Parts: sequence; C-alpha cells; structure tokens
Amino acid sequence: MITNKLLALTLSLFTAGSVATGAAGTATNKTQMPKFPTQQIVQKQTTNPQNSGQTINSSSNSSNTSTVTKPQTETPKTEVPVKEQPKVEAPVTQQPIVDAPKVETPVKEEPKTEAPKVETPAATPSTTVPSGVPANPNNKSFVYLDTVEKEILTYVNQERAKAGLNPLTWEENMRPIARYKSNNMLQYNYFEHNTPSLNNASPMDLATKYFKYNSNGYGENIFYSQGYPEGTTTAKYLVDQWMNSPGHRANILNANWTKMSAGVVFSSQGNYAYATQHFSTN
Repeated sequence: MITNKLLALTLSLFTAGSVATGAAGTATNKTQMPKFPTQQIVQKQTTNPQNSGQTINSSSNSSNTSTVTKPQTETPKTEVPVKEQPKVEAPVTQQPIVDAPKVETPVKEEPKTEAPKVETPAATPSTTVPSGVPANPNNKSFVYLDTVEKEILTYVNQERAKAGLNPLTWEENMRPIARYKSNNMLQYNYFEHNTPSLNNASPMDLATKYFKYNSNGYGENIFYSQGYPEGTTTAKYLVDQWMNSPGHRANILNANWTKMSAGVVFSSQGNYAYATQHFSTN
C-alpha cells in the first residue's frame, strides 16, 4: 500500500498588538509525487503551557503493506474522523507578558587567561528522553535519517530567501523532540499532531512540558508515507511536499520563526517514513 500524507501545525506568541494567522488547504502538486492532507494548527503558550493551544488533527492508519495505493489527499480536520468536513478555528492571540527590565552594574574583574578547550563533536545526534517521558516501544525496526534531517534546513532557507525572509538556524536541542514524535507515530501507528501516549499532549506541551524546551512560540509540520523505499525520502522531496500545501508553506515562510529542527525515521518493515519539522521563536 502506497500512502503519502502531511499535517501542519503553527503555534506562535507575538509581541503586543501582533496577530498569528494560518491557512489550511490543498494546492496543486508541482512534483511528480502525489499530494497529501494538510492541517494547520495555531497555539499560544500561556503561563500554563500544558493547557494552552488549539489543535486540528487528522489520522491515518495503514494495515496492508503488500498493496500499492496512490497517496491520498485530505482536507484538515479538527479531532473528528477523517471523512468529516474540516472545522477551522480562529487563531488565538495573547498579549505577551513583559517584565520590567533589570539594570545591574557590571563588576570589573581582572581578565583571566585559560587554555582553550577542544570539544569532540557527538558522533550521533542526541535521542535522549528526559526523566518522566516514557521511551517509545520497538514495535517496528527503524533508523533515523540524519543527513536528511539537516538538509531540510538548507531547502527551507532557500524558500525563505525567495520570499525575502531571514534564514532559520538549526536547533539541535529540538531534534530529540522531533525524533521522538516521528518514532512515536511509527511505533504506535498513527498520524496526527497530538501524542496519544502522552495524555494527548499537543506539540507545545511535548516540547515545553515533557522535554523542558523553553520557547514562547512553537510550530510543527509532519509527513507520512508508506510503500516508498528509503532512498525516495529526501530532504528536497519533503520540503517540496510541504511547500505545495498552504498550511505547511505558511509555517515554513513564517517570519516569526528563528530556529528549526527535524526528525526523520524510516522502517524497512513496510517502508514507513515519518518526518517531523519543528519551529520555534526561542
């Protein structure tokens, strides 16, 4: 069975007077690959991020890996069965809380000279799961596509340059979050922004509550395919698919984002591929 789907989520908290907007829909697929569903979600972190946010979810399960089927395109939905008409909620805008600035007199100290420190880069990206977060099961064998993850940033910044936007920087601290989400969808066989195994946590809750990532704005794009070999899951292909979808495109071209990371997991057991793209204003 060959299936190809997408979902998008945007979460942002702006300065006083700003409004976050998003779009959802389906655009003509300019690649030779088929198109898939789109969904855009807008969330805002409040003083209690665990309960903040709005979510539009879609889900898809594949049960027969021996049948080859064309990818499906779906319209966004709000926590309802896939076949129902989508519900679109207006984005929520919350005024940021600004603390009074603190001014401290710097203390003058004599300069200290230390021998330079040489750090050895990590051989592989971190997949550490914080204490209190259950590890994903191993229902399916998998590998992380490290090169694809980093190359996604290259193609995203090319698209932002075309739109006259500042480039995003790579956020390694978000990669374990994105990888956890992609592998969680693979192991539990679902496709939606919320995480059922973590009390249906939203992307913002997954990042800030469970992984203790500090950000006042968070966005997510996700991708899923089944039946395609590993070599077809390239960074350019993923970015092209997201750019051909209004909701995902809006995330990629959001001027408020400053950082990005990604997690891409592939399983040869059915040729499953799941990709998660995370954005932040941190």
